[in-house]
Amino acid sequence: MLDPKEIQEVEMTNTMEQQEISIHALNCSLGYWTMKVTGYHFKKPLHILIDTGSSHNFIDPALVQQLGCLIRSVLPKKVAASNGNDMQVDKMCTISWLLQKLSF
Repeated sequence: MLDPKEIQEVEMTNTMEQQEISIHALNCSLGYWTMKVTGYHFKKPLHILIDTGSSHNFIDPALVQQLGCLIRSVLPKKVAASNGNDMQVDKMCTISWLLQKLSF
C-alpha cells in the first residue's frame, strides 16, 4: 500500500506564479540534466523524463486519461520554459509510480 505522503502531485500541461521547466522536458528529449527511466503505475510501464533543471513535473493529458487519474482544477500558474516561452497550468492530478521498488 502506498503512503499518501509519498504520492507525488503532477501538473498537467494546459501551464500565474513564475516557475521553470527545461526545453528538454518539453520536447521529451534528453539533455545534459535529463534522465530517462522506466517506472510503473499499477504494473503499467511509464517512460519518465527526470529533469533536474525543472521546478515542476508534467504529464501528457492523454496518458492521464489512459491511466484513469483524477484531474482537478487549480489556480492558473505561469511556467517559463528555458526557451523563453511561457505555459499556463490550470489542472493537476495525483499519480504514484514505482522505480526500483521505491514509490514516488
